[in-house]
Amino acid sequence: MPYLKLIELATRDVAEVRDDLARLGRSPECTMVLSGERAGVVSGVHAEIRHGVAGWLLIDLASLNGTFVNGRRLTGEGLLKAGDVIGLGETGPRIAVVAVAEQTTPEALYDRPTPPGGRAYAITLLDLATGQRHEARGIRIRLGRGRECEVPLLDSSDRIVSRIHAELTVGPTGALVVCDVESSNGTFVNDKRITEPIPVRLGDRIMLGAGGPVLVVEGLGTSPGIRVPAAARGRKGVLARIRDAVAKLLPSSAPPDTTR
Repeated sequence: MPYLKLIELATRDVAEVRDDLARLGRSPECTMVLSGERAGVVSGVHAEIRHGVAGWLLIDLASLNGTFVNGRRLTGEGLLKAGDVIGLGETGPRIAVVAVAEQTTPEALYDRPTPPGGRAYAITLLDLATGQRHEARGIRIRLGRGRECEVPLLDSSDRIVSRIHAELTVGPTGALVVCDVESSNGTFVNDKRITEPIPVRLGDRIMLGAGGPVLVVEGLGTSPGIRVPAAARGRKGVLARIRDAVAKLLPSSAPPDTTR
């Protein structure tokens, strides 16, 4: 089953798509409904995103003002990838493609039974402060300042982060979950402090302590089996590509923060 996550940059509205089709426009029937001053150039049903063999395809639906991808007007179909910015009209709303996955939805992962010995996962975490990308695999992935952690935050100069602060483990249903390991300052997921293990999804923000490092789940899959859709070392991550694309569209102003 497909999965797609979109964020409207001006309003921070989020749409998670778990079907083969998503529509963008002003009509209440659309998957992502656009409103406000900039939506004046948006048609009722402006564009659609359809999942196919090649992945997620963006299609303009004969809109009056056109559909754009990273500042270029779309002609025909356009294959989307994480980090792309969709524009509805030349001056209309901008929508960031935050996460894409072709193999499965998060719910499908949660419902799977755990095989004997547990299901190993592969995950890619992007540190928003440093831009560093952490990749780890296993049925237990620890986050913290300690060198024994699978994701060691050695650059953390403060004491907000505990030696072993949080960990990612395989839950009873086979899903990857994050839990706090009795840290001094708590663990937050999407700005909410967690008190029990909760499932992890693409695009989630894990914060180690209030005001501490924020790690974005940029890639997630089973290991072996599902390929982790992460950029190779040295290449730009999803959020960096979004910022670059928005900067090109709005050269006179700073790009919006897409991490909230």
